[in-house]
Amino acid sequence: MNDSLPLLTRHPDDILAIVGDRPITCRQFLAAATALAEALPDAPLAVNLCEDRYAFLVAFAAAVIRGQANVLLPSRQPAAIVEALARIDGHHVMHDGAMPELDADRIDVRPFTNPSAAVADVAVPSIPAGQLSAIVFTSGSTGESTQIRKFWRTLVQGTAINRRYTLQGIDGPAGIVATVPPWHMYGLEYTVLLPLFENVHTYTGNTLFPGDIRNALERTPGQRIFVTTPVHLRAVLRAGLAFPPVRRILCATAPLTRELATDAARTLGGDICELYGCTEAGCLAYRNPVTTNDWTFFAELRVNRAGRRVSIDAAHLPEPVMLTDDLVFTADGCFELRGRGADLVKIGGKRGSLAELTNRLLQIDGVEDAVVFSPNPDAAGDGNEARLSALVVCPGRDIDAVRDELAQVIDPVFMPRPLRRVDALPRNQTGKMRRLDLQQLGDDPTG
Repeated sequence: MNDSLPLLTRHPDDILAIVGDRPITCRQFLAAATALAEALPDAPLAVNLCEDRYAFLVAFAAAVIRGQANVLLPSRQPAAIVEALARIDGHHVMHDGAMPELDADRIDVRPFTNPSAAVADVAVPSIPAGQLSAIVFTSGSTGESTQIRKFWRTLVQGTAINRRYTLQGIDGPAGIVATVPPWHMYGLEYTVLLPLFENVHTYTGNTLFPGDIRNALERTPGQRIFVTTPVHLRAVLRAGLAFPPVRRILCATAPLTRELATDAARTLGGDICELYGCTEAGCLAYRNPVTTNDWTFFAELRVNRAGRRVSIDAAHLPEPVMLTDDLVFTADGCFELRGRGADLVKIGGKRGSLAELTNRLLQIDGVEDAVVFSPNPDAAGDGNEARLSALVVCPGRDIDAVRDELAQVIDPVFMPRPLRRVDALPRNQTGKMRRLDLQQLGDDPTG
C-alpha cells in the first residue's frame, strides 16, 4: 500500500477558489500554502481560527504540509475559544484578523493569501497517509462536544467516495457556494477537501443572508452546487428573491421534509442530494427527499447490523463507527431514518420524534423557526418519561394561538410544556443548537 498521498491532484491552472470576483488557481493556492507552511512555528497542533473560507483553506493545507494537525474548534465565541485553548498543549494559532486578545503564538495568514499574477510551479507535497491532519468536534447538540481525530488517508479517500455520489452527472467545472463553515465536518468535506481533488472551485465570500447567497451564486462561474442546511433553505425560500439556477443542492445536518425539498428545488432549479452522516465517519448515505423517504448507504461502506444497532466500517476509516440513530432497513438494503439517537422520546407509552414534532411547529403559519427538545433527557428511564419543551420564533403571532394549532396536529401526550416564544434560537452556523443553550434559553423567564 502506498504510504503517502498527494496534497492535491488538480492541474496547476485549474480554478480552486473564487475570492470576490478573482479566480485563484491551484498554482497560486499551492504557492501560498507552501510559503505559509515554512513560516509556521514548531508545534504538533495548529488551531485554525480563520473565518474567511480561502484563508481557512490555505491555513489548513499549510498545517498539513508542515506535518501538523488542524484543530477545528466547534465554536467561534471568544470565551469558548479561550477556554478551549487553555486545555490544548503544544499548539499555535492561525487566524485572519479575529481574536486579537488571544495569549498564544499567533500567525496571521492574510499576508499569504494575496497571490501575485504570475506564480512559478510548486511541487505538490506528498503527505504520509497515516498523518494526523485534523481534529474535529461533534456539535454538542446531544450533550458535551467530543473530539474526533482525522488522518490524511481518511480525508482523501473519503473525499473520493463523496465525489462518486454527489457529483454524479456533473461534467466540467462546477462552483460550490456554501452556507456551512469550513471547520464543520460537512463544510470541511465539501468546501475544503473536494476542491483539492475534483474539478470544482469554492466561493469564499460571505453567504450569511439570502441576499449574500444570491450574490455568491451570481459570481460563481460554471455549474453551481449549493451546499447548505434545512435552516438556510427555509431562509432562502422566505426571502422571496430570484436566484440564479443551481445544478445541484446538497443538504445535511437535519432531515429535510418533502415539502421543503420540493419548494427548494422549484425555487433554485436544481436537483437535491440529501446527505446523512456523522462527525466520526463523515457522509455515509444519500437520498433525493423529493422522491423517496429511503436512504442508500455508500457502496464502499460495510454495514454491520445486530438487531437495531448498526455500525459502519470501511477501508478509509481507522475503526468501526457505531451509529446511535434509529434505522429501519427495507428489503433492498436501504433504510428509513426514524430518528436520531437523541431525537426519539417515549411519553405515555408512545414513541415520538423531536424532529417530527419540530416540523409540525414549523408548518404553522407565522412560525419562522422552532425547536422541540427534552430539557433533561438524562432523567428519562427507570420509570421516568421524557418531558418536552419548545421554543418558537413567531413574530406577530399569539403564542396561545400557535399552541392551539399545534394541538390539532400532534398527540396530546407530546404537547410541549412550556411552549415559549423567543426572539431567536441559539443556532450555530450549521443550524444546530447545543442542548445546554436550549436549556438556558428555556429556563430564562425574559427569553
